[in-house]
Amino acid sequence: SSGINAEYGGKSTLLGVLTHGVLDNGRGFARTKLFRHKHEIETGRTSSVGNDILGFDSTGGIVNQEDTHNSQDWKKICSQSSKVITFIDLAGHEKYLKTTIFGMTGH
Repeated sequence: SSGINAEYGGKSTLLGVLTHGVLDNGRGFARTKLFRHKHEIETGRTSSVGNDILGFDSTGGIVNQEDTHNSQDWKKICSQSSKVITFIDLAGHEKYLKTTIFGMTGH
């Protein structure tokens, strides 16, 4: 599966759980870790191209710390990791199709 699907498929929620180490509360708490805009939090929809990373140490342990992290923490995650996976979070709603296509072709 490519991870590209219709809106409300849980893409942002899954990435929030994986990269921030927090469980979702059933009301979208985990996905808010990825949202960058107020309207995304209000609507629960990703409208922009977002990305996050997940780092693993040499034993396979997850390097990311729980809760929030930003680009400064990316440096720390990368320096402590043997392997890093980059995730790109794209909008699923048809309204943001151009943004999604840009995100798919721009990375």
